[in-house]
Amino acid sequence: MSGNYQQAEDLFQETFRRVHAKADTFNPQNSFKSWLYTIATNIAIDGFRRTSRQPVTVSLSGTYANNSLDRPSALHDSLAASHPSPLDTALNIERKQNVQSAIARLPDRQRATLILIYYQGLSYSEAAAALGCSIGTVKTQMFRALRKLAQLLPDIQGDKL
Repeated sequence: MSGNYQQAEDLFQETFRRVHAKADTFNPQNSFKSWLYTIATNIAIDGFRRTSRQPVTVSLSGTYANNSLDRPSALHDSLAASHPSPLDTALNIERKQNVQSAIARLPDRQRATLILIYYQGLSYSEAAAALGCSIGTVKTQMFRALRKLAQLLPDIQGDKL
């Protein structure tokens, strides 16, 4: 949700610190997954409000599986093993950056709804429980988020998000 690895680690730690601190408030008759997502989502939204988002950066010095670029053929082997061309790779990176940037520009609730449903794979009812709202509100937030993304990303097909 944060788009920043360090911030995501901090949010992750804060989530489980709070899960531990609030364990006595968990109702076993409810879904643990929904309870956990509620805590994580609230912490992420609070984090969005507290800090200004940093631009997403992508490292051009990727890590290779064999990590042995000492010999000249190792780089060639690594590049040959990957199927996409350098142009396709660059276009995919740019597309991902554009999508991440557009998602970061969504209002907090729309961004959280989109991430929970699209990227985390939660159902509408699970997302509603995590966000503490009705299923109708989740559907409305999702509709608005997708409409806004379509405006921000007119050149990207829906299946490329």
